[in-house]
Amino acid sequence: MTAQRERRRKLRRLYLEQTLGWGTAWLLGLGLLAWLAVTTHGRFSRQSLDSELRLTATALYGLTWFEQGRFHADDLVDEIAFWSDGFDVWVLDGGNVFFASESIGLHPKDLHSTAAAWIKDPDTEHFEDGTDTAGQPYRLHGLVTFDEHDAPVAVIAVAADRRPWQRDR
Repeated sequence: MTAQRERRRKLRRLYLEQTLGWGTAWLLGLGLLAWLAVTTHGRFSRQSLDSELRLTATALYGLTWFEQGRFHADDLVDEIAFWSDGFDVWVLDGGNVFFASESIGLHPKDLHSTAAAWIKDPDTEHFEDGTDTAGQPYRLHGLVTFDEHDAPVAVIAVAADRRPWQRDR
């Protein structure tokens, strides 16, 4: 009888050790998968936002142009519903705003000085994170636009709220 009890006690201890070991492994595995899902979602959300900002800026680039020092946005009026939802858009240089559409009401700080700096570096893709004058976080993308002589003259700046739950409303 004592040998049987000893055997049962060893089996229970072994069962308990294995249960704790497998339970710990499962919890660590689930924790790792949850961390991976959150990390991947955050990275893809950023990439998705950047793609949307690029697409909007490129669409505006195709609908606006500078010729003989004048800004032309004739086609923009017809296509306004296409690009304005969920983004604030400006076409500006260091001191002038040629076009503005503020559908979500972001007001980035020092937008003119940012545009002036971006015009000086037209070959770089420009992105900036910041908070506007009201404290809202935004992601800003700038696409430099050129005149008929291929000289950089202005920036198409597109801003969106960085928080995904605010963009999807």
